[in-house]
Amino acid sequence: MEIQHYSNSFLSVKSGKTKLICDPWVGTTSENAWISDPLHFGGKKIINNINPKYIYISHLHCDHFDPILLRKINKKNTVIIIKKFKIPTIKNRIKKIGFKNILELNEWTAKRLSKDITVAIVPQMTNNNEGIDSSIEYDLDTSILIKCHKTNKLFYNNVDNPIDLKHIKKIKKFVKEKMKSNIDVCTFNIGAASEYPQCFLNINRNIEKNKIINKSMNKTIKKIKILGASAFFPSGGSYKVSGKFSNLNKFVALPKDVTLKKLHNKGFRFFNLLGGQTLKIQQDKFSVDKKKLNLSLKQNHLKKIKYSYEKDKKPDLKKINAIFHKSLGNYYSRIKRYKIKQKWKINFLVFDKIELNNLAKINYKKSKLLKKYEIDFPNKGKTFFLDVFLDLKLFNNLMLKKCSWNTALSGSFVLFKRKPNKFLPDIPFSLNFLTI
Repeated sequence: MEIQHYSNSFLSVKSGKTKLICDPWVGTTSENAWISDPLHFGGKKIINNINPKYIYISHLHCDHFDPILLRKINKKNTVIIIKKFKIPTIKNRIKKIGFKNILELNEWTAKRLSKDITVAIVPQMTNNNEGIDSSIEYDLDTSILIKCHKTNKLFYNNVDNPIDLKHIKKIKKFVKEKMKSNIDVCTFNIGAASEYPQCFLNINRNIEKNKIINKSMNKTIKKIKILGASAFFPSGGSYKVSGKFSNLNKFVALPKDVTLKKLHNKGFRFFNLLGGQTLKIQQDKFSVDKKKLNLSLKQNHLKKIKYSYEKDKKPDLKKINAIFHKSLGNYYSRIKRYKIKQKWKINFLVFDKIELNNLAKINYKKSKLLKKYEIDFPNKGKTFFLDVFLDLKLFNNLMLKKCSWNTALSGSFVLFKRKPNKFLPDIPFSLNFLTI
């Protein structure tokens, strides 16, 4: 078995003559401020050179499901592997691109794809990495298990799936009982591939960044040891914030190489394959082909990238008022339907165009605040307050469903202040209801 890691969760697995790609994404996205790192371009050449038989798409987030790159694949008879979701959104979007061979797999079911490999899909079992209870549940993320028959080695690719320690034990049990194997290699994201702490303006972002990285490192070590894996490499979260918010990069909670080296001598083999290196797994040893791909852009070019919504025509503020009023009605009705206990107030501070200063905070002299909108409830005893700072064009697109709230909130398009500084999942999850 050979595993090559390009950037973020984009990797390829080769066993015998069978080639499988996971979550191919290279470049920018249309729904957040991210650009893939360290590979920023060349995705078409990479994927067509691999010429995979199978492509696994873990979930709908734009750094995993990249329609732009998928359209550039020469062979549309490639088999696309997804979980069989109750709501077939991702299946329909894949079909729209032109792929007809879509293999929907039931969760917790081993499927032999060829004489070379068997795979199984692990579903999302909680909606956040902190294990915090939430009233709003949704079926989004998946992970994949890949077994090589020639070597009898098994690879667990967690992707973004928010798996906690008790679920790790369930995965190990499934592999042993249903796939008749042990987990030899695994990969998890270390850090926070999300909006915290870089997008939060009223906290010490450096302190929070280091806390997240250290906590994630310790938790990852526990997961690897529970799985009993012999080897580990980090994947996911390898991105940069592009465009006018690129100053946020210094606060993104992603570990540097010097930090990752602390994973050596922890009872498993540690590798960092990012950039195109290949892990070769034989029956009795691991080796690495350290050849990397040089497909990055200069830092000054990243700052010049325009977000997709910035190219739109400026909407009329009166129309925004009407759209917000209608969206707010939908929001309240959905909150009531799902019987969610609200304890929050949300203020939307809508700007013509937000500009950041050198400290990565809002430059109010250059940024024009247009209007404040709010979500409030008549009940007393509110204990959570959230200020949301965003551009007018983005606010319009979010309510019109031209852009996903879920992706924009986590993808560094939006800035925040919250009081207290505590994560309450229902607040950001509920904003997906604020649409017409």
